[in-house]
Amino acid sequence: MDKSKVKMIERIFSLYGSALYVVNDPHKKKYNEKIIKIAELIVGLFNDEINHSDPIVQRALKMRYQDEMSYDDISTSLGYVNHSSSLRLIKRYFKDLAQALTEEGK
Repeated sequence: MDKSKVKMIERIFSLYGSALYVVNDPHKKKYNEKIIKIAELIVGLFNDEINHSDPIVQRALKMRYQDEMSYDDISTSLGYVNHSSSLRLIKRYFKDLAQALTEEGK
């Protein structure tokens, strides 16, 4: 697996919280139209992709990228013993998504 694809997806997802803020801002006219369109694309991509995932993964991704929770807090909320469990869960999701997107592009 090409790690750069995994990193790219992770970086896009990391923009979700800010993009969601722009999309839901009642005063969004203050933003450039291109920023609004990019924010809408990021929110749409995030929602479309996580809707096809396991409910536990959905919760973990929303906690991480929407609620901006730490891996420790996510693990506690999901009942895991340590933070590495939620970290592995999210990293595995990114690897699987990168693989699926690579296969679609062939």
